[in-house]
Parts: sequence; structure tokens; C-alpha cells
Amino acid sequence: MKWGRAWAAALLLAAGTGSAQAAQWAISAGGSLSQRDWAPAAALDVAGAPRVLGSGRLQWRPVAALTGVGAHAPTWRPDSDRDVLVASAGAALALRDSGWFFSLQGAAANRTTPALSSRLQFVSSLGWQGQMLRVQLRHISNGRIGGGPNLGESMLLVGVRL
Repeated sequence: MKWGRAWAAALLLAAGTGSAQAAQWAISAGGSLSQRDWAPAAALDVAGAPRVLGSGRLQWRPVAALTGVGAHAPTWRPDSDRDVLVASAGAALALRDSGWFFSLQGAAANRTTPALSSRLQFVSSLGWQGQMLRVQLRHISNGRIGGGPNLGESMLLVGVRL
């Protein structure tokens, strides 16, 4: 993957989450599954300062992410040998002081594959984060809005918060 451009895009996305001091950064890696084929995956996530909802138990924050999915092996499907970068931005909901979170983001992919069949995508994540550790299930899919099949990429990512 061409990570130089990816990092630059992530920094631009992070600008929309608030000041650098208030932002929370996380770097994660793991594997992605589409149908029965695995691929390496990595993500850079940035979250802005939390904002309290209602009584304070629930919080939301702006989030942005850059997710890279490597080529699938074996590459029995045409065009599944491509690396894909997905830039996304949206919001995350969290239960205060529990570490559990859910995020939903609109996204754009730099290319298409059989699993990510359009440039427009949605990214949903469910996970837990502690002081330094972050574990999440992430799914990237076009939600059938971009045409083509809706296979998507489902990944398990483990990382560190910075």
C-alpha cells in the first residue's frame, strides 16, 4: 500500500476532529475476511473530544479513520489482488467510563474490488478501548447504494491508543 499518501489523508481527516491535544489517536492491525478469503488490514483512527449526551452516561465524538485492506489470497476472484485505502468520517457513541464504543462513518475508497464494489462505502465499528489497548470489529460495505454486489470487508483489529 502507498502509506505516504495514506498518512497525509489521515492527517487531513484529523483536522476535522478538533485540536491535536484533544484528539485521541489509535493505530490498529489485523485481518479482514471477505467471503472465505483473508487479507491483512490496518487502520489509523482519530477521535475528537467527547461530548456528553443527556444525563452524561452516553457520549458522542467526531471520528475519522483511514483503513487499508491488503490484497486477498488466494486471488481466485478477478481484481481481488488489489490493496484498497478507505478514508472515512462520522461519529462514535460510547458508554462513559466503560470503554465500549460504536461508530458509523461515511467513506470513500481509492479503488474497487469484488468486496468493495463501489467508491462510496460505509464503515461501522464496534469495540472496546482501555488506557492503551484497543480492540474492534470493523465492517466496510457500500450498503447497496453504489451498485454492484455488497460483499464488504469484515475485520478484527487490535491496536494501541496514542
